[in-house]
Parts: sequence; structure tokens; C-alpha cells
Amino acid sequence: MMQGLVRSLARPCGRPLDPRGCKGVRSALRKHISTGSLRGSAVPMTFTKHSEPRRSGGSRQPPLIIMHGLMGSKMNWKSMAKAIATKTGREVYTVDARNHGDSPHTDAHSYPLLAADLLLFMQQHSIPTAALMGHSMGGRAVMAAALTEPSVIEKLLVLDISPIGTSKSISSLPRFLEIMRRVTLPPDLTPQEARKHVDDLLKPAVAEPSIRQFLLTNLTQTPAGDGYMWKVNVEGIARNFNPQGLNLPP
Repeated sequence: MMQGLVRSLARPCGRPLDPRGCKGVRSALRKHISTGSLRGSAVPMTFTKHSEPRRSGGSRQPPLIIMHGLMGSKMNWKSMAKAIATKTGREVYTVDARNHGDSPHTDAHSYPLLAADLLLFMQQHSIPTAALMGHSMGGRAVMAAALTEPSVIEKLLVLDISPIGTSKSISSLPRFLEIMRRVTLPPDLTPQEARKHVDDLLKPAVAEPSIRQFLLTNLTQTPAGDGYMWKVNVEGIARNFNPQGLNLPP
């Protein structure tokens, strides 16, 4: 995977992204994002920047911005981002999408909003052009951003998702979320004990240990250290979950 990503980032760009073949999608996204209310609803995302010392006389390539998948965080891409920065010489930003990680929690969650957040991030950090990479939910978010403002996107790397359709596994998400919403933990548990307790609660709905461990990366102690909380906005994601809404606008 790493070799493929590095080759994609090193390969000279071909024709610029031409959104004419996706005219309907682009029109719908621009209509959503260009409205003052939605543009004003964009949120600043927390991020980590990975970069190597500039080589003398080296050319400066546009940075790479990576957005994770649903229920993930920028930490999922920490090692990969460091390796990409080392091998390509690009600055690499890993971001927490809204309602995930350390980014703000909001009542709304949609691809037009995620795209608006990415475009705001580029504005805030004075990035005129960037390569975007997204996994799963992040993949559709970067597609939405590229279709909205193709002139600011150098390259687009989309992993494990297409513009339409959903995997069968997504149908289990409401069950995961409902269990996560109902979790209450005694405040005197150690982090290890808390994770074991929640893991046992998730087992009936989530048979795969790897998926349970992935969800448990969101369990953290409260800032005051007097209990536990989810870093991901479980309520907000559950409220906005709609399998049909997981596609880009038609």
C-alpha cells in the first residue's frame, strides 16, 4: 500500500480534474457549500503536521491532507503520514474530521459539511493547492471537496470507497452506536478495566475483535479524570446516520 501511495504522489499529474462528467454532483455540492449558512457552519479541524527538513534546492510540492474514516481519527494515520513525508518530501497533515477525535462536535454531519471543513482548513493554513487523501468516509469527503473546488486540488487519493453504494457492514453501525450511547462506567475503573468492560458490552453486536478494538480507541478519560467519555460524537453521528445519505448527492 505504501509503495502505491508514494508512486501516486510522485507521478506527474495528467489532465486537471474535470468535473464536467460529474456535473449533477458538482452542482448539488456547490449549491450546498456555497450557501452562506453552510459555509459559515464549517469548523476548524484539529491536526498533526508531519514534515521532513527541506532539502537545499529541492522543489516544494503541495502538501498532502489525509482524512480518516468513520469512527476513526488522525491517529490512525500517524505512522503512514510520517513515512509518506519522509519518502516524498511533502508536508503531510492528518486531520480529525468534525465529530471525531479532538475536533469540534456538532449537531450536523454530512459530506457537504466535511468538504466545507477541508476547504476551510486549506484557507486557515494558507494552502493554495493540496493533494487530498481520504479513507472510507474521508474518501467521500475529499471527493466532495474536489468536486466543489477542483482548482485547489492537485491530486486525489481515495481508499476503500466509491462515490455510491455502501458496504453490508455499515448496516451494523446503528447497533454499535446504540450500545456506545448506553455505556455507563464506574469512575473508579482503571483505563484497562474500562476498556475490558466496554469490550464485553460490544461483543454481542460486534463479533470481530479488531472492530471492537478500533471502536475502543475512542474511549478516553474525561478532562477532569473523574470518568470516561467517547471522543467520537456518538449522539451526533447516530442522529445523522442514514444509509442513503452516505452517498454523494445525486
